[in-house]
Amino acid sequence: MFKFIQRIPRGFVWLSLALVFCLFLFEMAEGRPGGGSGYSSGGGSYSGGGGSSYSGGGGGSSSSGGGDGDGGAILMLVFYLLQITLQGLFYFAVEFPYIALPLYAFTAFYLYRNYRLNKKRAITSGGNAATRRKRNTAVLDRQLSVLKTQDPHFSTPVFLDFVTALYHEFYSRFSKKDFAQLRPYLEDSILHANNLNDPVDIHEIVLGAVAIYDISLTDEWQYIQLNIHSNFTEKRQDKTSRHQLQERWMLRRKAGLISPEPDKMRGLNCPSCGAGLSLDDQGSCGFCGTHVVPGDMQWELMSKTTLQHQVLSSNAQSLLAYAPEVGNDYPTVVAPDVANVGAQLAGSPAAWLHYQDFFREKVVIPTFMQVYEAWSSLKWEKALPVVSDRLWHSYLFWIQDYKTFQIMPRLENIRVSKVEVARVEVDHFYESITVRIHASCLDYKTDPKGKVLAGDAKRSRYFTEYWTFIKNRAVAPNWEGDAVNLHNCPNCGAPLQLNQAAECHSCGSKVNTGQFNWVLSTIEQDDDYGLEV
Repeated sequence: MFKFIQRIPRGFVWLSLALVFCLFLFEMAEGRPGGGSGYSSGGGSYSGGGGSSYSGGGGGSSSSGGGDGDGGAILMLVFYLLQITLQGLFYFAVEFPYIALPLYAFTAFYLYRNYRLNKKRAITSGGNAATRRKRNTAVLDRQLSVLKTQDPHFSTPVFLDFVTALYHEFYSRFSKKDFAQLRPYLEDSILHANNLNDPVDIHEIVLGAVAIYDISLTDEWQYIQLNIHSNFTEKRQDKTSRHQLQERWMLRRKAGLISPEPDKMRGLNCPSCGAGLSLDDQGSCGFCGTHVVPGDMQWELMSKTTLQHQVLSSNAQSLLAYAPEVGNDYPTVVAPDVANVGAQLAGSPAAWLHYQDFFREKVVIPTFMQVYEAWSSLKWEKALPVVSDRLWHSYLFWIQDYKTFQIMPRLENIRVSKVEVARVEVDHFYESITVRIHASCLDYKTDPKGKVLAGDAKRSRYFTEYWTFIKNRAVAPNWEGDAVNLHNCPNCGAPLQLNQAAECHSCGSKVNTGQFNWVLSTIEQDDDYGLEV
């Protein structure tokens, strides 16, 4: 037996070694975190840019990359160690083939088996995530349905705008005297936690994602929990730092309340008379005299929990961080009632089938292309006609950061391969359609002279994202009017010229509220959609 093994040609020994080594490398490649854009890196990248994602934080990451002279020395050391290892393996195989070959065969089998098991686990994990997303979405749909039965005027887009406004005011006023003016919207324990003796200036507040996590209804109170991804700049005692947070906020209000009109809901004013917040020390409105009790007339912040907190780097390198795409192969999470609600929106099941094609070609794809052009050119004002205020201001900070550090986010060869309708929602004020977009593009970053700083300028990245569009329900389905129009004001028809508030220079109408046609309201990464934090 041993003599037979010793007569095996040396070429076969070489082949065995090469096979083992290749399998070893393949196993390493599958196991490492990989490169790419994604909010999991912090990145500071746009949440729709070919997988470049803010949705959860940008501007920096403790894992952000970048090379220097030490990288070459490390690479040479690794190469040297590999060379010694291979020489040792070869010597062992030639001198002791009756031991080496069975050992190498076993090692190859072990590595291959592990690779197959890891791949199976990844598929199972993706399936479990998809199952959880479907379950979470279905549960939330039922909860929303019950809430809307009790409050027919409740509108998810309007409520999220309210939470966004409260979040901005909460942090921008924190540790300041006028924080007390938020009394109508804060539970007492949160209100009194404001410490005037520890001054801090919080600014440049960016919300990457605000999503309803859970709804609970009792005979006395209604509760809504939200997951909030944000980051902001904090200045404390002349020391400036940028922070990334994932928080869970719980809001509540008395049962039986009816939500106010969208304009009143979005403004943090007196819940009684609608005037600007001007409260005395007892919490009474300076205009109508009403003593405002938190939760009695409007939602109040009852509790807030920090789930994750990270201090971000603030240098240009943080804008170049990349992370792998996650969730591209997940099944699309489609709401079970999408066909019925779509038929309600379009007027009939047959009309809904035709409207989906129109919506994809005349709303989704033109908006997608316009947003990407605005981002890649750093002319974010180009996105004003097609995105909501909340979304536009969320990403404006990163545009300014790119300009400051003279980094150009390049998104080229953009292709949309598929658009799937995932969810349709109709409430008293708004209609919304959520689609899953399958697309690819070149995603890289350069300096002003075109030198590639990060990403891949030759190989396209495939990615999927969920985009939600909203439109005022008062606007009847109108195929011509619903189509994205980047040339004329949807109200007066004049050539489209907007100020930074998205108001037409000719008639003064604000065009990005959904009052006239569809606007993009939220962008969610595929691995986040429908999942808890």
